[in-house]
Amino acid sequence: MRVSRAALRLSVYWSGVQTSLSRLCLRLSQVVSAPLETGAVSLHLKRMGMTTNAALLGLAATVALSTAPVQAQVSFLPPQTFATADGPRSIVVGDLDGDGDLDLATVNIGGSYPDFVNTVSVLKNNGNGTFANAQTLAVGDYPTSITVGDLDGDGDLDLATVNIGDYVYPGFQSTVSVLRNNGNGTFAAAQSFTTGKSAFEITIGDIDGDGDLDLVTTYGAGYTNSRYVGYVTVLKNNGNGTFAEPQDFPSGAYPTSITIGDLDGDGDLDLAIANNSGFRYFFSYLTVLKNDGNGNFGGRQDFGASLAFDIEAGDLDGDGDLDLATANTSNVYNGFSTGSVTVFKNGGDGTFRGQTFYIGDSYPSNDGTYSLTIGDLDGDGDLDVAAANSRSNTVSVLKNNGDGTLATPQDFANEGGPNSIAVGDLDEDGDLDLATTSPSSDTVATLQSTTPTLQLSLSPDRSNPVPLAGQTVSGDVYVFASGKDADFLRVRFFIDDPDRSGESFRTELAAPFDLSGASGSKANPSDSRALTNGTHTITATFARTDGTFRTITSTFTVNN
Repeated sequence: MRVSRAALRLSVYWSGVQTSLSRLCLRLSQVVSAPLETGAVSLHLKRMGMTTNAALLGLAATVALSTAPVQAQVSFLPPQTFATADGPRSIVVGDLDGDGDLDLATVNIGGSYPDFVNTVSVLKNNGNGTFANAQTLAVGDYPTSITVGDLDGDGDLDLATVNIGDYVYPGFQSTVSVLRNNGNGTFAAAQSFTTGKSAFEITIGDIDGDGDLDLVTTYGAGYTNSRYVGYVTVLKNNGNGTFAEPQDFPSGAYPTSITIGDLDGDGDLDLAIANNSGFRYFFSYLTVLKNDGNGNFGGRQDFGASLAFDIEAGDLDGDGDLDLATANTSNVYNGFSTGSVTVFKNGGDGTFRGQTFYIGDSYPSNDGTYSLTIGDLDGDGDLDVAAANSRSNTVSVLKNNGDGTLATPQDFANEGGPNSIAVGDLDEDGDLDLATTSPSSDTVATLQSTTPTLQLSLSPDRSNPVPLAGQTVSGDVYVFASGKDADFLRVRFFIDDPDRSGESFRTELAAPFDLSGASGSKANPSDSRALTNGTHTITATFARTDGTFRTITSTFTVNN
């Protein structure tokens, strides 16, 4: 067993009397030959024949070992980079060519004023998380944000960008460029629609509840009556991917990012906007606009947020309503400037209270946190946060503690000044990977997860896996432990024993690690009918060759 000396307490009892290791001439390296799991473990060791007391020959010694628990961490392969057009600024993930895997699209601003090159890059997935050479598409002047969705209702995913217009002289008319998918991941020439002036961010959703997807942009309108005024602009879909005249609704000053979700639980989609003036704490806050059910917005509420630059919605505390998370470009923490993430927990009625989690503790360690994304990165059933830090060239992953609070961030190298981040299962192995834009190197970088997770498939070849956590199962299913980490010695499975106090249900000593064993390359089915209807858990303990362990528990429901 390999045991960290800092985490190990070793006591030797010889015939019930504690004896020092030096007297027994016992070397740790001679007994440490297999990984030791978290908890108390007893080993029997024969005396090694190096004592002056002949009466003790042949007696056994009991070594009591206690190891400190090791917190499970997420892990990724080193980043892979793929070229885009010059100056990628924003990234989205979606199956653009309809082949079942996730592709990437970025919006790019290349060149310099007044000769900017304004493009979208489409990178098709090869099916394994690598990407073909980018296709380049022209869009409107100075595009800053991109979104994806089926805008024309034909079953494939289209793209839309928001374009500021004149970069040097803000206040000029902005536009939205819509790129319709031809059905195979190629796109028709962009169609242009007017939106608010100096528009910066775009998102997509069925705002008016008529079954098609509308577009929403943010823009700053300048000063009105000595006050800086910002707006959101709604472009309602005519049902065919063209859009009605824009409607403006007052928002906070300096709106930089927007997300859509049913924040007050009334069945329609509301808006949440991050406002960032660029001056610490001044004109920096979160604005919520509630939908009246017809795609009109009012009931504005503001909540404090320090220099929030990006915003996402998700049920972070698991209580059934949508919470919000913001990426904050800079905060003062321990006397230094650092990026941060703020989680705004929903009170159930669309009101929010924020808690901030800092990413670094010294400038410029993780300053410049411009983007974040939300997803279950460790496969435990709750939503984690990943943030892109452009100045420190890192991605920070903040794991959810299960209640919407976030653990200490893990940082992963990501060169090129990452300024936008997206999440998705890029390599089709059932866990979530990350992708970022890297404007200083004109690339996207992907981080493929190696975090072990419990996966569920309906097929013996383990195809189309999904995380087991949160699923409802019936009949024959295929449950397996997934991870790219080649250093696993074994996986032990426990059913309805999350503390692992009893015997394991099964131990697998080589990949693939299937709950019910494998025959050749295909798994054997697990009969969910052997479990009563209701909630159950499967716990898997992964033993690695470096002596560490990862234990994950997934809760699921049986409904036969």
